[in-house]
Amino acid sequence: MEVLDAATGATRWRAGDAQDVVVHQRAVYLRQCVGTGSRATCALVARDPRDGRQLWKLPAARSAEVSDEALGGQAPYAPPATPYVAVWLSDTTNAYTTVAVATGRPGAGRLPNRAWGSFVAGDLLVTTDNALRGNGTDCTVGITTVNAATGARGWSGEVFSGRTQKCDCAQQLAHDGSRQDQIGTGTRLVAVTASGQPQLVDLRTGRKAWESATSGVPIAGNDRSVLIRHATDVGELALLDMTTGASRWTAPDPVLAAGATAWRAIVTDSVVAVSGRKDDRPCVFVYDVRTGHQLGRYPGYLAGGADDWVAVLFPAWESDGLSLELHTF
Repeated sequence: MEVLDAATGATRWRAGDAQDVVVHQRAVYLRQCVGTGSRATCALVARDPRDGRQLWKLPAARSAEVSDEALGGQAPYAPPATPYVAVWLSDTTNAYTTVAVATGRPGAGRLPNRAWGSFVAGDLLVTTDNALRGNGTDCTVGITTVNAATGARGWSGEVFSGRTQKCDCAQQLAHDGSRQDQIGTGTRLVAVTASGQPQLVDLRTGRKAWESATSGVPIAGNDRSVLIRHATDVGELALLDMTTGASRWTAPDPVLAAGATAWRAIVTDSVVAVSGRKDDRPCVFVYDVRTGHQLGRYPGYLAGGADDWVAVLFPAWESDGLSLELHTF
């Protein structure tokens, strides 16, 4: 593994034999093994992202890993910092436990591995489970929480995922094209109610912070905004305020189905960018977060974005390859 300086491209540090690398704001986690097969001796190692200095090291099974799921954040950026991380240390326990980021000391939080996965939100260890019932028609998502440090049982309950145009359960709480696992902030999770309304749920108590009057399925967001679509894969867009659930603005259906390989959506503090089609060609629509004003429409595929820029890929016919354009705002 090689870590580069983002500004210069110079190598900051290297780590040999790095497996299952997970990058967080305060540490880079990796598994390192000596030997092969059943005789391999492995450990989970945490390193300082700035200089590669080892922060701690824990003996672990060959399949051990730090969970790469998070509440909030958007790849490729590191997720929000939390005091603990969710760790799978051993095949025999079939459970995720917690480890303190700063010291490597195990916490008492422990939950069985669920169908979807585990993550830490604030001071909670959380598992989500695709708990479909009623012949798979009610889109239920089971949630279990414990205190990451003490293991004390927290809230357990249900939320719901959205639906596709054909009314199939989306079976996810954020769209793959957003490169997010869950949308939310702190210990508050964005999901859907049984009736199909977006909602913000406090994972500490299970109480709703809000239920939006605007119907739709959450597909992307950050700690200030939630982007929803009429259905998971089609329909007009709306941007909700994360604090209140109120709709800020709406935008027409970008036409490109969210099931398409090229579909992506990015929400930042300044812009919203989504993949779409115009005149039967792929394009990228960019909107102002505050007003919904369309800032631009660019031919090609959405490759990335931040507060003041969007990157778009498009075919370079003369070289039979791809070109990258950076648009600033």
